[in-house]
Amino acid sequence: MASKQISTQQKKTIHPQRTTSKTLQPPVQENMRTRLTEKSWFVLLLILALTFISFIPSLKNGFITTWDDAVYVISNPIIQHLNLHTIKAMFTTPVASSYVPVPLLSFAIEYKLFGLHPAVFHLTNLLLHLLCVALVYHILKKLKLSTLFAALGAALFGVHPMHVESVVWISERKDLLFALFSLASIAIYFKYLSSDRNKLFLYLTSLLLFIIALFSKITAVTLPFSLLIIDYFMERPLKSRVFIEKIPFFLLSLIVGIAQIIAFRNQGILRTPAEIGFTDQIIYGFYALDAYILKFFIPLNLSAIYPFISAPGQSLSLLHYLSPLLALLLGYLIYRSVRHTRAVLFAALFFLVNIILMFQTQILTGGIGFLADRFSYLPYFGLCFLAVWAAEKLVVKHKDLKQLVTGVLIIICIIFTFVSFNRSKIWENDFTLWNDTIEKYPEEVYKSYSNRGIAFTSIGRWDDAISDFNRVIELDPKYVWGYNNRGVAYQNKSQWEGAVEDFSKAIEIDSNSLDAYAGRGISYGVLGFYDKAVRDLSKTIQIDPNYLKGYSNRGVTYANLGQWDKAIADYSKAIELDPEFQDAYVNRSIAYGKQAKWDQAIADGLKAIRIDPENAALHDKLGYYYSGKDDMKRAEEQFRKTLEIENNNFDAMLGLAVVNFRNGDFVQSKNLLDQAKNIQPKLLKGMEGIAELENLGFFKPASVKVMLEKMMNGKDQ
Repeated sequence: MASKQISTQQKKTIHPQRTTSKTLQPPVQENMRTRLTEKSWFVLLLILALTFISFIPSLKNGFITTWDDAVYVISNPIIQHLNLHTIKAMFTTPVASSYVPVPLLSFAIEYKLFGLHPAVFHLTNLLLHLLCVALVYHILKKLKLSTLFAALGAALFGVHPMHVESVVWISERKDLLFALFSLASIAIYFKYLSSDRNKLFLYLTSLLLFIIALFSKITAVTLPFSLLIIDYFMERPLKSRVFIEKIPFFLLSLIVGIAQIIAFRNQGILRTPAEIGFTDQIIYGFYALDAYILKFFIPLNLSAIYPFISAPGQSLSLLHYLSPLLALLLGYLIYRSVRHTRAVLFAALFFLVNIILMFQTQILTGGIGFLADRFSYLPYFGLCFLAVWAAEKLVVKHKDLKQLVTGVLIIICIIFTFVSFNRSKIWENDFTLWNDTIEKYPEEVYKSYSNRGIAFTSIGRWDDAISDFNRVIELDPKYVWGYNNRGVAYQNKSQWEGAVEDFSKAIEIDSNSLDAYAGRGISYGVLGFYDKAVRDLSKTIQIDPNYLKGYSNRGVTYANLGQWDKAIADYSKAIELDPEFQDAYVNRSIAYGKQAKWDQAIADGLKAIRIDPENAALHDKLGYYYSGKDDMKRAEEQFRKTLEIENNNFDAMLGLAVVNFRNGDFVQSKNLLDQAKNIQPKLLKGMEGIAELENLGFFKPASVKVMLEKMMNGKDQ
């Protein structure tokens, strides 16, 4: 025995280098790869880095002003003033028929800290997506996947092209936040299931996170069902306790769901399009379901809007009617799998529960989003799990296929990264987005022309806008917004008769079109048909008693009729509806000025200036109100402030000339008057020019006009 031991030892020491180099090196490399893949933090960093690269172009993108970003962010007064009053409004007032207080609060914080810089909003969206990816990785591990395949599943979720819309569209912050807090609630729920300590605290934390998810987007109401599906997968005995602990979750879902249905119904949104019947709705449901499943594997031909049969002449195709067959086949395969594993049914149910509510609600509300990439955000967690679970099972059964399977999944993630990277660029601005949709669906998605036309109006390209609106009307002659939007374009080209014709056509199609009555009322006012203008603007208030611009515009019409008391009443109602509505203060101050009620005019002028301190025109008007009151000291202060902001403001120079004339400094008065004449040639006409300027809105008190007449005639005071 001793001899053999010595001999063995000699063999071990005679050729140490050869033995190590030939037989030990591969295991060392394999062990190193294993150690790296088992380091969760390292793997997570790789996933997050890949995800960040996929969406990095979004940081250069702007707002999509023609599609919700204006409503939720740019023109939303609630987010522009962060205080207790606006926070209360966020939690009590729906925006665009949606109850989304948490996203609004996040927008308000960003606006307060950084203003309207789109890069900040895009960065926040991307960071929220990265947090969601991290939670997906954590939950996949809790679902009994190895670190390697949990990482691949999280990477698939992170870089999937169908998630581009949710991440790079600022308004879809609600998708990211509801998913984040839903996933966080699920993660805590797993902790609750596995822990023997602090169970009440963990349960309440999961419930609290669910509440925040509900405050982010109504679709979080499906979370209680997701928790039951998790109970099934984790093989919890389906005893009464499992259901009792879900009661608070279901009650909250029921309350929020009913509240949203009431909101939809009150705003006339909860309706089925007249073009399709109940059977076709079911067919559309199957078609959309199949599309989501297929786009998970082959995310091609992605679009902001997909064709929906809402235009004349469109009908369901054979492909639509065959779509239930795929769903039934998949259902049969899932049923067959149950006897072998719970994983397939778990993944399918998680996907179905979280996807059906979203696109079916869109069908019932007549929305164009019956099929929308953003609806796949959280539901695709189920399909990501299924994909990597199946891959891992294959590797366990055939260990020699591990490198091939993982390699294929990695290649898919890299391809998806490339697709998402390029898809993110499509969302750069309104034009890149709608050009892409029009290129893919030049006739089917006519609303893309409408959105692009609106984008053209925002940069003053009226002819291009009208061309797009013409195309919309050509594709759907009954589309109200085609006429409304073209009417607005005609207004901006001062083609008022054309605008009246378009708004009238819109009213013919929809007798309750508020925007059509508002547009036609304004057009009538410009054309001098004040009675018709009052009639149309009164109709807007009848349709919506809280329509702020209806009161404001009708007030302007009453002012043009010289009915100052009625004008003041309308401006006052507008201010009641929005205490920060600057135009109403300005117009009411003018109405008070016309009545020589200088104290009221000055008070409104000061309120308008508080809202916009650097507005030269406001300071100029206030200077004339003080002049009318014969308070020349304060008048001079306001005129000088006007020139400080805008040094070539002829009206302020004219006002200062009046102040100097009133104070006896006739030389300086003449110099200022000459400067004003050099800038504004109408002043060379004397009082006739003053009258023309008054018609253009340059108000002058009677006492000021007396002095101006003397100045124009070269007389001393």
